[in-house]
Amino acid sequence: MQPCGSSSFDDSSPTASQGSCDSSTIVYHPTEAELEEEVATLLHEQEKASIPTQEYVQQLYTGDHPAATQRSSLIDWMVEVSNGLQLSNDTTFLGVQLFDKYLQSVLHGGISAAAVFSQLSQLHLTAITALWVAAKYEGAHVPSASSFVQHLPCSMASSYNVKQLLAAEHVLLTALDHRLACPTPKSFLRRCMSTLHEAGTLDRDVYFTAGYLAELSLLDAGMLCYKPSEVAASAYAYSLAVTGNTCSAAHLKQHTGYDLALIKPCMQRLGRVHAAACNTSRPCMRSLKYLAEDLGQVAALSPTGLDCLMVHGKSCKRASDRCSSSGANNQVME
Repeated sequence: MQPCGSSSFDDSSPTASQGSCDSSTIVYHPTEAELEEEVATLLHEQEKASIPTQEYVQQLYTGDHPAATQRSSLIDWMVEVSNGLQLSNDTTFLGVQLFDKYLQSVLHGGISAAAVFSQLSQLHLTAITALWVAAKYEGAHVPSASSFVQHLPCSMASSYNVKQLLAAEHVLLTALDHRLACPTPKSFLRRCMSTLHEAGTLDRDVYFTAGYLAELSLLDAGMLCYKPSEVAASAYAYSLAVTGNTCSAAHLKQHTGYDLALIKPCMQRLGRVHAAACNTSRPCMRSLKYLAEDLGQVAALSPTGLDCLMVHGKSCKRASDRCSSSGANNQVME
């Protein structure tokens, strides 16, 4: 009999006398619940490392003409490009995150937000590069590089080509140290919707409304004060209110991991963002996407109060303090 690790193979069936080759180590197979908990822990650890700094948000709201307003227009344009190129929602969310991470690195270098946003043509190129990188990272649907260049504003399309897109990609990846993996509100919202689906309690209107609200949050720089998981939980809870449903603390805790009182500041902010979007036709996700019948026309739903969802208790002081000190507390996208 050949010893274990021999280079020759024996095709015969092993016998009891050959038991020395069997491993005595017991292979542990984690349960589905344990794997789910491990993934959730990993996502929460990753989001802590990827959340924008308070300084970045504060810089966006500094000055007579806050860059937050220009950022909102750029993000809305990115959503429009994503819609035109039929990119996935995951690509859109990741693209916006990469764009913000890049801007943060630039502003951290000492350049003022006003100076950065005065170069709109360069920002459009950076924004579309972030979408292109996100599309390749997600890998589901990756249009050609020339397709992205063609979706630049008409006044800029003739100024840029694929070679410059590749150069912009190099600059962006270098600034991000090639670190692209970061959970988005969509990542956490999908997990929430998955648990509802498995429980057989997923409502179609709630599903589309939560997705719409999560996308609206991308437009408002003040929402960067909150972790993606907080935004996702708030989008789900607020979608219940908008669609005329109620939500118990136990239900929200089970499906999002958050207590109602903990995400109250984030929900209130999201409510103001929703109200602002209803008063304008600008947001692409409202005018071109979520007014469509196949998405339930949920963008037509009116804002609502949150009293039916609020519970008494201590609010998330950390998040509310961060927004207050950043200057974003009372300024919502216009």
